[in-house]
Amino acid sequence: MSSGTKSVRRKDSHKFGKLGMKVKAKRKWRKAKGRHNKIRESKRGHAGRPKIGYKADYYVKPITIENMTQLLTLGKEQQAVVSGRVGGKKRTIIMEKAKSLGLKVENPRRQKK
Repeated sequence: MSSGTKSVRRKDSHKFGKLGMKVKAKRKWRKAKGRHNKIRESKRGHAGRPKIGYKADYYVKPITIENMTQLLTLGKEQQAVVSGRVGGKKRTIIMEKAKSLGLKVENPRRQKK
C-alpha cells in the first residue's frame, strides 16, 4: 500500500475510553458537527479531517491469490499476496511460478529446507 496514507482521529479520542482511548478499533472517524468545533473549521494546530487523496491508490493494492489460474491473470505491474488459506505444498508451487513469471509476491515465507 501507499505510505502516503494519513490517519485521521476522532475528536477527543485520546480522552475517553468509549471513543478509543485504549481500543484502537473504536478510533473511527466521525464528522465534527459542533458550532464552534475547531476540527470542523479546519483551524491550525488541531486534528486534520479526511480529504480527497488520503486513501491509497487502487492500483497499488495487492491482489489475493489462491490458485494458479489467479496467478496467471496478473500483469507485471500488479502485486500478489498468497492467501493464508493456501497450504505449504501449493504455496511453494505458486511461489516458484511467480518467480519464473517475474511477479512480485508481497508475503513470501521462508521455505523449509
